[in-house]
Amino acid sequence: MEVDMIQARLNLEVVLGLLADVANTDPTFRERSRTWAETVAFKALGGPEGWIRFSPEGATHGTGKPDLATIRLILFSAIHLNRMFRNEGLPPIPVKGIGRLSFMKKEFTELGARLQTLTRPGVTFRSREEEQLSTKLMLSAAVRAVPVLAESDSVCAKLAAATPEGTLEIKSLDNGFAGWIRKADGKFTSGFGAPEQVTARMHFRDLDAARIVLTGKETGFAAIGLGMMRVEGVIPLVDNVSLIMDRLERYLA
Repeated sequence: MEVDMIQARLNLEVVLGLLADVANTDPTFRERSRTWAETVAFKALGGPEGWIRFSPEGATHGTGKPDLATIRLILFSAIHLNRMFRNEGLPPIPVKGIGRLSFMKKEFTELGARLQTLTRPGVTFRSREEEQLSTKLMLSAAVRAVPVLAESDSVCAKLAAATPEGTLEIKSLDNGFAGWIRKADGKFTSGFGAPEQVTARMHFRDLDAARIVLTGKETGFAAIGLGMMRVEGVIPLVDNVSLIMDRLERYLA
């Protein structure tokens, strides 16, 4: 049950975020998605809820219940929600926006298929730009996942408790990606862009180097020795966050 609930949270807090990233940055969807005017809310009974919004200003997402949903979907359980994200099992129950479900069947499904293509292991990319977008999505998933795992996964909770407070900056030095993970008052948060204060740094030489590490072609230690990666500052913060990130594959392989 713990695994199902954690996976449900990751689907709503990480996967919906990645769908928004694809909508905002992938050339296939960047302009097209700005013509959509939909806010889709997901609720697992006895579990989490979240939403994704498409508008001319771009795609956004969040947890909880949105103010103005055009489509509301109820799932019977966390398991039901997880199966929906895998395109398996019974469809969700629409409680609002029944007449707009064609959006879910067409545009939303196509967006999800695009995300799967960009994040599928061993995929052959059509261009360097596509590969770099894939790497950014991998980094984005890791940054978004840490607060969820630190709070809900029993192994990660122990790591989180032993992690010193501070802010870890994660960045590719070719300006391809910038994000951060912060522990303050015992709680983890994360975000994108440059943090105001930095306690530790995990810097990749470029997105190519980041991909080599993220896909396991080189270990972090080897990458440091090869000059592809640099860590500095409060090293226990770097080490424990890295171990928490490694747990993501258990839930979203």
